[in-house]
Amino acid sequence: MSSLLQELLGNVLSGEGVEALAKKSGADADTIKNIANDGLPVLLQSIMGNAKDGASVASLGKALSDHAAKDASPLTQIAEADTTDGKKIIGHLLGNKTETVEADLAKKAGASTDIVSTVLASLAPMVMSQVGKSVSSSTGFSDSDNNDLSSLLKNVMKDGDGDGTPDVIKGLMGLFKK
Repeated sequence: MSSLLQELLGNVLSGEGVEALAKKSGADADTIKNIANDGLPVLLQSIMGNAKDGASVASLGKALSDHAAKDASPLTQIAEADTTDGKKIIGHLLGNKTETVEADLAKKAGASTDIVSTVLASLAPMVMSQVGKSVSSSTGFSDSDNNDLSSLLKNVMKDGDGDGTPDVIKGLMGLFKK
């Protein structure tokens, strides 16, 4: 998954991806990259956290399967993202921490919370789709396998050096630096 997401997000936040996010949010390219650099690891860690929560695992499994079924390219998913759906995803993943996370990301990026919210909402459906596809293709997961979702995601998001941060997140953190 690490190489898939690195390739995916490297392409997404290159010219066309940044342009689509800038058009949706009104932010400049550097701001988009800063938000993505800090925000994508938060989204991925939140997916992992929800997979460990017994109350959330069933809905997360279904959401991953539903989003994995989308056949559009990652760039198309971002350009055509339903930000209403994206905001719902963010709300489910972050819960009552949504406003705090968005405010922190906004402060780090030097942007408004509205811009951060729009960028995250534009990225969230694509991230869910790609994580769902990765989990499904590497493990044969379906939304009926909810009891194993946490362990499946752990296997897909391995931490090779044991520092507590999945390799995919470490890879993503370097993609969007200026």
